[in-house]
Amino acid sequence: MNDSRDQQERCAVCGKDVSNGWFARIRRGEEWVKLCGPACSIRYTDSLHPADDARTQELAAGEHSLHFVVNGELWS
Repeated sequence: MNDSRDQQERCAVCGKDVSNGWFARIRRGEEWVKLCGPACSIRYTDSLHPADDARTQELAAGEHSLHFVVNGELWS
């Protein structure tokens, strides 16, 4: 099987097979990153922000700045 295609069918964070369904997908350049669930989505988006100063680390340790709505309910 093509490695690129196989990689696209796995969660970018935990590697779970998402070929039969995914929770979210995020466009990165020309490709889509697929994520299996809310926890992996938050971990992935948190990883996009560099934790290089005290303020960024403080925000990362505190409340998440991103929230998801799942079936009409807030999940963070």
